[in-house]
Amino acid sequence: MRIARSRGLILGEDIDRIMLLHGARVMESVKPILDSETRTEDVKEQALCVIANIANGSSAKDFVMRDEILLKRLMHYMMNDSVKLQMAATYCVSNLVWSTEDGAVDRQQKLRDLGVQKLLQSLLTTSDVNLFER
Repeated sequence: MRIARSRGLILGEDIDRIMLLHGARVMESVKPILDSETRTEDVKEQALCVIANIANGSSAKDFVMRDEILLKRLMHYMMNDSVKLQMAATYCVSNLVWSTEDGAVDRQQKLRDLGVQKLLQSLLTTSDVNLFER
């Protein structure tokens, strides 16, 4: 699967359909990239963008929420030295907690329990305008 090609192209119902059919394979392709010490920042950003697209689906986001290791990896990238990776990880979290969707309160609580809210609060002191707005 070519991750870079799917960045920003798949949204909502489309991602739900794709993840219903190929979710396990997609996740197996993306997660090792985030765990790799040898992948470039740009490749990791692309992988985070794929996760953000998955988190944009109504049912697809369950693939992310069920994986506590992945959620902790997102938290790791939220505190990364790279603002680019911080922004991508924060975008993932933003899509997961979007409050107008079913299950948002439960997702918010789970992420709060993991410590995501504290990380988001710590990012409020960033001097990077783009990250602050995210």
